[in-house]
Amino acid sequence: MVRILYVEDDKADQELVCHSLHSKNYEVILAQDGLEGVRKACNEKPDLILMHMGLPVLDGWEAASQIKSNPKTCLIPIIALIPHNMPHDQDKALKSGCDDYHAKPINIEQLQYQIVSLLKKKQEEKSREGATLSPLLLKHAIFRKKKETSVLVVDDDEEIRDILSCRLCLEGFNVITAENGPKAMEYIKRGNFDLVLLDLLMPEINGMEILHFIREKYSLGELPVIIVTVKDTQEDLVKALKEGANDYITKPIDMSILLARIHTHLNLHRLSLLKDEFMSIASHDLRNPLGIIYGYIWSILNTVHPGMQMTEEAYSYLIKIKKSAENMKHIISDFLNFQALEEGQFKLDLGPVDINNLLLEATEEFQGLAREKNISIRLEPDEGLKTMNLDSGKITQVIQNLVNNAIKFSPPETRITIRSFQEQTAVLVEVSDMGKGLNPEDMSKIFEKYERLRHKDREDEKGYGLGLAICKKLVEAHDGEIGVRNNPDQGATFWFRLPV
Repeated sequence: MVRILYVEDDKADQELVCHSLHSKNYEVILAQDGLEGVRKACNEKPDLILMHMGLPVLDGWEAASQIKSNPKTCLIPIIALIPHNMPHDQDKALKSGCDDYHAKPINIEQLQYQIVSLLKKKQEEKSREGATLSPLLLKHAIFRKKKETSVLVVDDDEEIRDILSCRLCLEGFNVITAENGPKAMEYIKRGNFDLVLLDLLMPEINGMEILHFIREKYSLGELPVIIVTVKDTQEDLVKALKEGANDYITKPIDMSILLARIHTHLNLHRLSLLKDEFMSIASHDLRNPLGIIYGYIWSILNTVHPGMQMTEEAYSYLIKIKKSAENMKHIISDFLNFQALEEGQFKLDLGPVDINNLLLEATEEFQGLAREKNISIRLEPDEGLKTMNLDSGKITQVIQNLVNNAIKFSPPETRITIRSFQEQTAVLVEVSDMGKGLNPEDMSKIFEKYERLRHKDREDEKGYGLGLAICKKLVEAHDGEIGVRNNPDQGATFWFRLPV
């Protein structure tokens, strides 16, 4: 499914354009301002962006410029939604990096034509690029896609901002710039940055005041701050370090030293986040099943004494202990697997795979679990499916997760259907249930990390928030895509598509 990022703060235009795009089966990702648009462009990697130019926080011109200056998002086509069909606005849109423009009020028919044209052009360019890749390079490939890292650069010197922005973008960072204190504070209020480069000597609100503002919201581990200053401000520099700066670099900037310090503090930042995530899991997700295990062990010790025969009731307690232990093992395994995926280094052991065989194995494996709820599993394979070059183990993990979720969130006495389809350039796999589907607000975040979503008809069932995020990473490692939709009549369908 084609994914379009629509950056717009006007509710009326949002409703009109979203309705039109949904009618053409596009998936729409919404952003309310330019800063959110830049971040979602980096995180979501949409196929196309519709960008209103008159946005709050960060206007569309600057947002488009930053998206196009980032090597990881520069190839995403952007259609600028300009306020007036004037030569000045048209030129400004193109100079900011936009691929096309559309003047308001929006003409839906014309906008849809522009979208189709740009998507077709992008697909043609991608095909030409893909044709140059050697299949030998794919064997035992290492997937190194890393989480986007956002850096805020705060400096009143435009030349310094431009130099840092360009250099950091070449390193793959998502860079936001602020020329003064008030703007920096507004970004920090709304943004989710991984590191701040902060000049001390600025008019209006100086760097020290911004540092105080940051430390009121974030600890040293949560948001590292590197001071960028001239050499003759040693007293201020010592004060800044005492007040919560993590490090410093002096002007003129030695980029090799700056990059080394940035990477050091980002690694410490990631370790801090990892520690916080594990503490959260240990205090909640692991503590609950551990409490269950302790409770049942206490019951067994008080009902079955040495030399006594195991009672049926005590045996049922052991079954529950086993289930809780398996839950704990699953939580820890998911946590460790996701960290490996998020760090961007894992091996794809590619080889010829018949996906229908993987679906058949999953169907047989989950029959027992499904029977416990009187749920039937039906497999509808496309017999014309082509053999594909995949990592069998990792795609099996994706299939198992989707089927397991379908069983977990389905009401008793219903059916789960697993289908495969041979498309022109890809294979599509679908897993459908017959529940009441997903809440609308869950649709946009269901594959995000630690999102604990519930089906409307199974409020008692819940996940631990990593399974679908792992599926997304594994499918994207194969250059595929994954998604979900509510069925027209009943239930939800999770799907993933892998290129042939």
